[in-house]
Amino acid sequence: MEEKDFFCPCHAGVFAPDGTVLAGPPPSPLVELKVVVEGDLLFVEGTVS
Repeated sequence: MEEKDFFCPCHAGVFAPDGTVLAGPPPSPLVELKVVVEGDLLFVEGTVS
């Protein structure tokens, strides 16, 4: 696992920064969400399915 990768402790999945599954049981990549920074605020736009 690289320092830039994401680890999900719930299912022991490892994801690349672009959401690609690198290891573990997750069957699909992470959903890409729009992120906007405005001053000291961070906004993440998306929907829960």
